[in-house]
Amino acid sequence: CVVDADSSQLAAVFAAKDGNSFVLQGPPGTGKSQTITNLIADYVARGKRVLFVCEKRAALDVVFHRLKQHGLEGSTALIHDSQGDKKAFIQDLRGTYEAYLAKADALAEREEERLRHVRAIERVTEQLARFDEGMQRVPPEHGVSTRGILSRLVALREQTPALSPETLEQLPPYRDFTAGEAALATVEEVLEDVGEGRCLGRHPLRLLGSEPVLADRPVAELGARITATRARLGELLTAVSDAELGGILSEETSLAVARSVMAYAVEVEELSALDQLTLLDPDHHRFRELEQRAADRERLQQAVLRTQVALAHWKQPILRGDLDDVIALAERVEGRALRFFSPAFWRVRGLFKARYDLAAHAVPPRWTRVLQALKEHYAAEDELLLADETFLGEFRHGPAPALLAQVQDLHARQAALDAAQRAFRAHLLSRGGDRRPVRRLLAVKPAFDALAAEVGPLLLAPDSMALGHLAETLDALAERAHVLRDLRPALADLISAAPRLHQAAAEFPWCSPALEAGILTAALEAIYRHDRGLLRTDGPAVEQHVARLGEATVALRGANAQVVAARVHADFGRAVARAELPAGGVADREWKRQYTRGRRELEHEFSKVMRYKSIRDLAAGDTGAVLRDLKPIWLMSPLSVSDTLPLDPSTFDVVIFDEASQITLEEAVPALFRAPQAIVVGDEKQLPPTDFFSSRQRDDEDEDEDPETTFELDADSFLNRAARSLPSTMLGWHYRSRSEALISFSNAAFYGGQLLTVPDVANTQARLPIVATRAEDATAATVLDRPVGFHLMTHGAYDKRKNPAEAEYVAHLVRSLLVDENKLSIGVVAFSEAQQGELETALETLANEDPDFRARLEAEWEREEDGQLVGLFVKNLENVQGDERDVVILSVCYGPGPKGPMRMNFGPINKSGGERRLNVVFSRAKRHMVVVSTIRGDAITNDYNDGAACLKRYLRYAEAMSVGDTAAARRTLDEATRRPRTPTLTRPDPVLEDVATALEAEGLTVDRDLGDSAFRCDLAVRVPGEPRYRLAVLLDRDGDRADQDPAERYLLRPEVLAAFGWRVTWVLAKDWHHHRDAERQRLLRLIGVPPVTPDAKNM
Repeated sequence: CVVDADSSQLAAVFAAKDGNSFVLQGPPGTGKSQTITNLIADYVARGKRVLFVCEKRAALDVVFHRLKQHGLEGSTALIHDSQGDKKAFIQDLRGTYEAYLAKADALAEREEERLRHVRAIERVTEQLARFDEGMQRVPPEHGVSTRGILSRLVALREQTPALSPETLEQLPPYRDFTAGEAALATVEEVLEDVGEGRCLGRHPLRLLGSEPVLADRPVAELGARITATRARLGELLTAVSDAELGGILSEETSLAVARSVMAYAVEVEELSALDQLTLLDPDHHRFRELEQRAADRERLQQAVLRTQVALAHWKQPILRGDLDDVIALAERVEGRALRFFSPAFWRVRGLFKARYDLAAHAVPPRWTRVLQALKEHYAAEDELLLADETFLGEFRHGPAPALLAQVQDLHARQAALDAAQRAFRAHLLSRGGDRRPVRRLLAVKPAFDALAAEVGPLLLAPDSMALGHLAETLDALAERAHVLRDLRPALADLISAAPRLHQAAAEFPWCSPALEAGILTAALEAIYRHDRGLLRTDGPAVEQHVARLGEATVALRGANAQVVAARVHADFGRAVARAELPAGGVADREWKRQYTRGRRELEHEFSKVMRYKSIRDLAAGDTGAVLRDLKPIWLMSPLSVSDTLPLDPSTFDVVIFDEASQITLEEAVPALFRAPQAIVVGDEKQLPPTDFFSSRQRDDEDEDEDPETTFELDADSFLNRAARSLPSTMLGWHYRSRSEALISFSNAAFYGGQLLTVPDVANTQARLPIVATRAEDATAATVLDRPVGFHLMTHGAYDKRKNPAEAEYVAHLVRSLLVDENKLSIGVVAFSEAQQGELETALETLANEDPDFRARLEAEWEREEDGQLVGLFVKNLENVQGDERDVVILSVCYGPGPKGPMRMNFGPINKSGGERRLNVVFSRAKRHMVVVSTIRGDAITNDYNDGAACLKRYLRYAEAMSVGDTAAARRTLDEATRRPRTPTLTRPDPVLEDVATALEAEGLTVDRDLGDSAFRCDLAVRVPGEPRYRLAVLLDRDGDRADQDPAERYLLRPEVLAAFGWRVTWVLAKDWHHHRDAERQRLLRLIGVPPVTPDAKNM
């Protein structure tokens, strides 16, 4: 885009990219010309050719002016008159042609620059989108968005308890709270009803487990369990006393600590039995000795394994007791020369043959070596056995590695020991490994297990209770057991719906608001831990992102325009270069010859000073291709299309029709045949085209004719036909009216409240009605002090479709406005040609009487701004469409005539579609709408006629707004709308309300959800007595769409408000929750008032 664009305008640009035709509905003031400019630029950037068609010259000039503002006039052909514009067209074409040939295009550089801006926008937009997504993300465990959590925390600010990290860890997810919220509220109501306080966490029955509550006879069940638990408790305390456990276990010890210590006692029971508890200390010499013994045994074990190879070939090894004798016998005979004669030799040989597999060796080994290896193995086994016997005697456990592994396992689990177990371990080691504490603990464990079996089902969370206090708890439960009869249904519901919430409500001494606040705080901290980016993003960070986004967006629009211009230059340059290359195929040769001839013919035309070829001839001949490369954008009227362009569907890629409701089907058809795609822009809710050939209305129509005879069907415009068969999209933002009151009636009556309009920065004030008895009563002050003024003419009279009194009053009003020199542009509209003439006559007459006014009037007729005519006009209902002025004065004209009461004949308004003619008039003003009328709305009685009923409502609306009666104006809008009014957000926003309340505490007036459309100013702040708001406060509301374009939310909406005179700031829910007082002070600085309350605590 080369011009600012909102989301609805961008949607139209994207819709055009697929090549399909569609209708673009553009209500008044929604930026049709900007959208058309962006559409044209986008097409040209994609190498397409565009034909823009509009009936009105002014609309063509506006689009051309916008293209020129962005450097695209060189690519544009503006044709008003195919003959009269011929010379200027060829001269402009020559300038473009010569400029393109004079220098190379800069497309690559321009695209690189554009890409740099695009990437900058993407980076910033991604950061804002991540923040939005984080705020609207709904974690499954909580079931509510981050923004929703912040909202509730703000609402519960006064109830939020002090929370330690340990407490936060114990709180359940927020989804548990919502699941059991109703049940918890019922529990609290029951407690309050029976006079037992309100907070479950402060009542003895909070400690009850689920089994007594869910029992069929809960009170009886509770009593039985209390009795049994008391008995087990007594047994345990007796056992503890008898065991003389000292500080290890006493009445002050909690069940959790006792269970933990006993569990550790079970773990070290075997070491205790071995009297080896000192091994629990890895630094104790006994443990180091164990490590050495285990290492020594491992060495001996390896020696056994190493010598075990000696047994490999023995079938029956020689016994240990015989081995030395056999070795001595073998040494005596082995190696002797006459060994064969020795009986000893044969005895040894027979022993080996019977017990040893000599065949397993390739070379038979020496007997002594085999026997010595066997002896070494026996010696290793004996040494290992001796070591194990010695270790068993010293450590009462064997072997050493097994005990070491067991002890090392205990050491490994040491880090996982809780505080009680670590203390018990330290106690054992401090007593030199005394095993009596372990023995005594294990002795009382059966009694403890019996108590735990009773307490578990009875109490909700008994582990934190001290053994000695358990008796008091049982007494308190017994005393309040009767309450369980009333409390049981609600408590059972809470346990069933949200057991974790029940546990939290019982554990902490908070009522439900404080409990909810605690749970929400824990949820928010968990979200921040998982999304550090969300934690870091605050208002200043968002402000910096938005500033960078704004700068990059402005830069991108400029870069886009440069790319479009460079694209046309580059495309023409490529075509010229292609035509100068050696010829290829037949088709290529023909194209090159045609393009070269076209260039020669154009250059010949450039050399002429007269007798130029017609634009049609240039567009149709060999010059046509060159012409289209130089000028891919053509702007003209439907008639000029037929006069100027050849009937060739490939001439353009798209034709865009503007003000299509003013174009008849027969006028549109020629342009449709010039392109394969059509975009039809218009507004079905405005004036249809005048039927010049209608035979159903006489030029000399009598104003007294019965109104029924003036009804006729709408003339069928091209827009109406297109809307029946093509998809459509609608522009949604209204920018023209600088006061919302100027467009609210049309928005309600014709657009169902769908237009997004900007709230007024000026607060509506009660004012006196404007009643005129003569023309001289007209003053500029009565126009400029209100956006909509109703001037009642008590002296007016309607005769022959004229009201001279209104005309004279309007003339004096125009004079007063011009004398005031406020530089506001002025338009005067009548409902008929006759009253238009009367108005012109009144102005002329007054000018003849006042030379100063004549001079001012003549200057005003021709006044221009930025090359656009903005002078005074006097028009009627049928020809004012498309015009706009700062001040629009409407002469209603109708009223009682000389023949008696007013007749219900309102000319074209009575016709079918007459209300759409009125819509045109009602939406022309940018700053002030002045209704000059002889009648009030209630004077119109033919409500069955749509046009008359619309006029009646508008007169009532204008009169109400003129005196500041917004309630009456709202009632009229509610009657006029065809859909329910866009309501104020039904779900209250605690953040919005808290910000408003904080500012109101400073003595300021704060209006909430200010505005008449879906676009609201969340908070509008003013000083009492001042007519204008000082600050618009926007909030990130819960439910804002996370997929909404961040540029529209953070950039467009504040910029629109600022353009309409607002000072705008954001307040993020995150900032308000965490830094409430700092935000309050910041808002007061922006408003420009000193704080009344020194800090948030006093609010």
